[in-house]
This record gives sequence, C-alpha cells and structure tokens, in this order.
Amino acid sequence: MDPDRGRALTRERMEQYARLIKAANFNAVRTSHYPNHPYWYEICDRLGIYVMDEANIEAHQIRGTRQCFNNVPSWHAAYAFRVKNAFERAKNHPSIIMWSLGNETGPGKNLEDQGDWLKKVDPGRLVHYCDFPENSPHNDMDSAMYRTHDALEGTAKRHTHRPFIHVEYAHSMGNACGNFDEYIEIYEKYPRMIGGFIWDFVDQSLRADKDEATGLYRLKPYTGKALAWGGKFGDAPNFGSFCDNGVITADRIQKSQYWAVKYAQQYFAFSWDAATQTLTIKSKFFHKTAEGYALFNKLGHKLATLPALKPGESTKVPLVIAKSKFFEDFPVFVATEDTPTTDIAQTAEAWFAIPCATPPAKLAVNKNTRWPEVKYTVTKKDDGSLEVADTVKTCTRLSFKDGLLTQIHYNNKTLLAAAPEFTLYRAPINNDRWIKYGATWRSLIDQKNKCLSMEWRKIDGEAEIIQVTSRMVTEGGNVPYEYTLVWTIFMNTISCEGVFYPQSPEEVVPRLGFQLAVDKSLSRIQYNALGPWENYVDRKRECWNGVFTATPEDFFVPYGETQEYGNRENARWVLMEDGEDSLCFFPSITGEVFPFSINQWDAATLHRASLPAELPTSDKTWVHIDYDQTGIGNGSCGPRPWAENLVYNKPFTFGFAMRFGSRPYSTRPFRESAGLALITRDSKNHVTVTPHRKGAKVMYAINDGQPQPYTKPFFLESGKVSVTVVPEDAQIAMPAVERTFSKEIVRAAWKVLSVSSEEPGEGMVTQAFDNKPNTYWHTDWRNVNPDYPHNFVLDLGETLDVAAIKLLPRTDSENGLIGECKIEFSEDGKTWKTVFEGQTGWTTQKRGLKKIEIQQTSARYLRFTAIAPVVKGQHWATLSEISFDVL
Repeated sequence: MDPDRGRALTRERMEQYARLIKAANFNAVRTSHYPNHPYWYEICDRLGIYVMDEANIEAHQIRGTRQCFNNVPSWHAAYAFRVKNAFERAKNHPSIIMWSLGNETGPGKNLEDQGDWLKKVDPGRLVHYCDFPENSPHNDMDSAMYRTHDALEGTAKRHTHRPFIHVEYAHSMGNACGNFDEYIEIYEKYPRMIGGFIWDFVDQSLRADKDEATGLYRLKPYTGKALAWGGKFGDAPNFGSFCDNGVITADRIQKSQYWAVKYAQQYFAFSWDAATQTLTIKSKFFHKTAEGYALFNKLGHKLATLPALKPGESTKVPLVIAKSKFFEDFPVFVATEDTPTTDIAQTAEAWFAIPCATPPAKLAVNKNTRWPEVKYTVTKKDDGSLEVADTVKTCTRLSFKDGLLTQIHYNNKTLLAAAPEFTLYRAPINNDRWIKYGATWRSLIDQKNKCLSMEWRKIDGEAEIIQVTSRMVTEGGNVPYEYTLVWTIFMNTISCEGVFYPQSPEEVVPRLGFQLAVDKSLSRIQYNALGPWENYVDRKRECWNGVFTATPEDFFVPYGETQEYGNRENARWVLMEDGEDSLCFFPSITGEVFPFSINQWDAATLHRASLPAELPTSDKTWVHIDYDQTGIGNGSCGPRPWAENLVYNKPFTFGFAMRFGSRPYSTRPFRESAGLALITRDSKNHVTVTPHRKGAKVMYAINDGQPQPYTKPFFLESGKVSVTVVPEDAQIAMPAVERTFSKEIVRAAWKVLSVSSEEPGEGMVTQAFDNKPNTYWHTDWRNVNPDYPHNFVLDLGETLDVAAIKLLPRTDSENGLIGECKIEFSEDGKTWKTVFEGQTGWTTQKRGLKKIEIQQTSARYLRFTAIAPVVKGQHWATLSEISFDVL
C-alpha cells in the first residue's frame, strides 16, 4: 500500500519496502490475501525473500455459517479457478516455497480438493491452509492465528511429525508487539515450529487534507498533511484504523516495534561471560557464512572482525569494558565491513547490550557535610496557597496550592507549566482494545485530584528544610484513591513522596504515577534509562541502559491513531534544559528506577485527537513520572499483556525528586529523606507496615498511644495507626503518616430474609455480599422481568454500629445500573429507619465505589431498595457489593 498511490505501487516503492523488510531481519512474506504484482516476485527472487503465495479466497464474515460455499458443488469451479491461476502465474519463481489456499474461509471439500491438486502438481513445495484441522491430509503443515504464548508452546509439543506455522500473530496495530521476543524463543526451541507472519508490514492510511466545511478528509496525494484511515473520508462501512497495523507507518517511518522485531529476529546470538570478559557470538544463518562481518561499538569503531562462521558456529571475542560514571550498558553491534557506521544503531543487523558490571556508587552524605546556606521564607496567601521563597541568594520562589507544587520560579524563569498530579490514565493504545471500552478505563480521563488539607513545617534543628504535607483524594472516575504527599524542599531540590490507598476492589488500570508539564524552552533532554527507542515493560529487550540525548519531538511516534507513546523504562534521571537552566527528575531513593515518558501533549489531548494531524500546536512539554504502567501486549487482535505486566490499583509508595539549577549541572549529591511507610491490613486483621526504603527502622503507635518499634505484623480490629520512619545518618526526617481502620464485618454470617426478584444462577442476591466484585445481584430478566422498584432484606447476624455504607455497581456493563436507591436499617426487623435516599451518582460512564457517610446507626437488619435505573427503559437492577464501615 502506498499513501499517495494506494494499490498502484511503483517498482521503486516495492524495492524500498523489500529492503526495509530485509533490514528488519524478516526472511519471508505472505501475499495476504491474494497474489501480488508480478514484479514483487522478481524482487523476492533477487533479494532472497521466501514467499508464501496465497490464492484469492477469503470469506471471513461467512465462514462457519449456512452462507459459506466451501461444500457447495456449484462453487467448486470458482475455488479451483483461483487456486490454479495463482499457481500458474507464479510457479516459476524460486522465492515461492509454499502455497496457501486462502484465508479464514473455514474447512470444506472445495478447499480440500484444491490442496490435493496442488500437492499433486507441485510436490516439491509445501501447501498451507489455516482452517484445516490438525493433521489434515490436504495440506503439509498445521497452522493457527494469534495464539497466546502458552497455547503456542502447547501446540509445539503436539504432532511433532508435522511442521507448524503461526500464519498471523503479533498484530502490529499502533503501539504494539509486546512479548514478541518470547514468540521467537518458542520458534527456536521446538523443531516443528517454522516461524510465523506478523500482521503486517506497513500502515495503509492515505495522504489527505481535512475539509473544514464538512469535517471530512479528502485525498491529496504527495502534499496532504494527514494520513487518514477508514471513516475519516465519510466512507461507510469501515473498520476505522484497523488497517494501520504495520511495523512501519504509511509514510515509511519505523515504529518503535520495528526495532523490537528486528532485534528478536537477528541472525546472531550472544552471551557474555563477565568473569573472563569474553563475548560469545553464534551465527544463526542457514545458508551463508559470517564472512565480511565485524563487531562495532556504539560510536561505530570496529572492535573485531568476525571469522567466516558457518551456520550454527560460534566464536569468542575478548573485550575490555571501560567503567562508566553512569549506570550504562556496553552495546556492541554486528554489521558488514562496508556498512556505514555513523549511526551504527540504525544500520547494524544485530546487537547485544553487555550489562553494566556494577551500579553507580552511592555518594557518601553524612551529618557533617557542609551545605550552602539557603534560607527559605514561607508566606501563606489569602487563597490558602503557600509561597516558599529565597529572594536573597537564588531568586527562587516555589508555589503550592491545593496540595500540589504549582510553580518553580528560578533565575527569572518559570520552569513548570502544569503541576505534578497523580494519574491512572494513559491515552488508550490500539492494544488496549480488550479493556479500554470498559467503564473503568473510560472514566479515568476525567479523574481529578482534590486536596483535603495542606500543612507545612520547618524541621527542628534544620531551619533550611521546608516540608509541605498534603492529604489528597481523587474525584470522579471509577478508581478512587486516598493518598498523602510530602513535599520536601532542601536547597535547589524538591522531593515528592507519597503513600497511596485505593478505595475500591482491585482491577487493572493503565498506569500509576504523576503527570506534569514543563516550560517548552526546556527542550534539550538527556536521560539515563533504557533507550534509544521507546520501550515498555514487555517490549524492551532491544534497548540498553545508557545516557541518551533527545528533544520532545524525538520521543514522538506517529502512530496512525494517536495514543500513548514515548515511554522509557529503568530511568535513573531525566534532565531537561534550555542551554542555561534546567530541571532534573530522579528517584527519591538512590538505586531505584522508574518509567518515564516525554510527550508534546497531555494524555487526554492525545486520546481525543484521533489523528496526529489533528493534534494542536504544543505550548508545553508533558512529562510522566510513573510508579508502573501496564504492558502493551497484542490485544488489538491477539492476546492481552501477560499477567505479570498488568498494573492493579493496589496500595503503594512512590517518590521522585526535582532539582533545578544552572550549568554545570549534577544530580548528586542529594540528601535523601527517611522515606514514608505503607500501612496495610489483611483479611485476618493483621496490620503490616512496609517502609519505602528497604530495611528502614519504623516506629508505630495505635490510637495516639506510645510509639514502639515495628518488628512484625500485629492484630488490630479497629483504630488509627500512626507510623514514622526513623532517619539514619543525614537523612531528612519525615512526618508521621496514619491510617484508620474500621472494624471488618463478617459478611459470611449475613442471611437473605427476602428478595423481590433475582435471576436464578446468574444473579442471586447473596452475590451482592460475597466479596467478589465480578459477581452481582441481578433481578429476573429471562422470565417475569419485573419493573422497579426492587428490594432485598438482610439479617446481618448481629447488631452493628454502622458509620458508612459502601456500594459497588456492576462494572463490566451498564445493564441494571441503579440511579436512585433507598437504604433502611432496623434493630428488630419491624421498625425501619431511612439512613439514605437519593441518587447514586452513577452514570453509564462513571461507575465507581460509592461511600455514603451516615450518622452512627445501630442495625441488625438492612433493607435495600432500588428505586429507579440510570438507563431509562431498563427494568432490571444489579448490584455487585454492599458493605459497611462499622465502629
């Protein structure tokens, strides 16, 4: 596909695509789903690209239905005509190693006969078809699409007498190809696995301009400013951006997964022996030697010439790895002797990162260290904001409002353009298709933060240190959090450390971290992290730890549909400067790392734009400093991210620091704080205290009692726990953090006294208090289907002093969402007291935990009444969980 000429590719464009394919270490193409232009086969013959040539048979939408023609005799000739034509036109091309009968049409005699015919007339080539059962006699191999890794490995162990091909996998739509390396490992481990075909090579958008009068795009070859996909032209029906699933974009820019795929498919394998300082290099070629290849460093300097290794042979290369003052790996590259080496990372055929021998030493900081004197004054404004200023020496002013650092004024410049705010949101990627349409993920775009209180202090004996403590909650969205932030100002460094507690059951979220923006002038970026390409927790092996230089524009990846981009894992520091002044981000604890991304737009703008051409002119640079981010997987058409790469709304501690200053610049020395501690309680009422700084000493107190050392989990039925981490050496003292626990009620003792309606099997009312958020009470819908109101009455088993009621709606669907309800309590089951009647606040877009604070009420019995639905016309009601805070 060509963005300017559509399907009318020139020979020059085909040559370009073929060389990009070879450069990415692909060795085969599938002509999906029809024979290609005759010149394409000539190129493949000449360049040595294997071809699976596919007949023009595709009936995706009707396979397996009564409309399918696979067993209809009158259609037999049509099937035979297409398969025979494909064979006759291309049979003399040596690049064709196998024939494919077509795609996703289902099994049947019409196809079986064509497989038998090909096997008879061309016994020297293999015959493939994806929809025949395993061990079919009508083809020569087993086949499947989009298998998970576990399923694929299971397949690899079966029917080992037949080859298997993964005919479509690793759907490369948008930001994609998570865990791609592990697919290649399976292919190489099991003899029957002959590989697979990524879907697919190039995005199929067309160059266009927007007609402002209609809002539609019109084709404008060669000069159009946009690359538009289905529906943007007013075309219907369409599949949106579903044809933009290449490893390169429509205008031939390599997406980040291009490098991941190239690395996983490379023709050399490496292993490093740190004890002998020796690199072993193995040739994975099948048909040629390694003659003419050499080993280079990242500057393009030749380290060694490789011997003419035969396929499968290895050689050992001794290397002396110089120590770096940063935590950097030592990447080595394999390329031919005549390869241009000015940008070896782009041109090499293979590479390997020799891991850093030792992490950077922690610089000694003790109580006797002499620090420059910086005297801050604190002024509280009428609007409740704080100004922390040193107007004498550094001309620094820091502003805090609503619990957040809102501005850094330094050297007559404003460095921040938006305050660091806690966020769980990322612009959805195409691979989030498996979850992004759910109410939870959709709700997070509107989730905000609210300050409950903001206090400041100077630490006794250290007047130069200012601390601002903010108690915060999230507002809106379906994943509420309560959290505490401690901002510590010391010299030209501000650290932000927090403890975060979710207020709803665990579920997968996009990310946990902070989003902020800096002044656009800070456009020169250096970072010590995994690079140089965008990487994620499940797509990073192609990268190495190093120090890289970039601009905000360099981070941008022009995916066909705008989405999350630019992430880098394992960051130790990120420096943003304008040539004179700078702002640096790094972990609040030495030795920790974090993911970060640099974007020209905030996540909401990215999501709402849809096309890169629709993004507005950027007036600031956005930064994400993350605790964690969910992997990318292949969920646009394949498996979701692996379980270990999913992020859940669990309690966590996280911290980062910002240092501002002028050249020369350094992130060290840095005076660390003692850190904060996480307070959690399990289902058996055992409280665990986990300091952010591993091994730190912790003091705790219960209900303002005498502090005592924490050594192990302790039992607490209800009450307040206060925790302080004990400073060591020159660590800065931190304020106590606290958490109050209500008495946990044993809902297993609850009994249903009556229920107006429930759906047998699916929606029993007992499922509204089974502590399983994925089950729910659902009123009858198959038979009687009664209308509102709906109610149930429960015996709580004992009299409870209730302080709050918590309601969790069904989160996987808007069906039965309750818009208005009434809750009543009774001590004797006869006399009822209404403690709440009104709107739940739930909408089809926002369905989160609702906590209703009430005046303390004694209750043995509960009556819950669903009065009205959210969606007009729905007769049924659902409720996932009901529980209480009790005293």
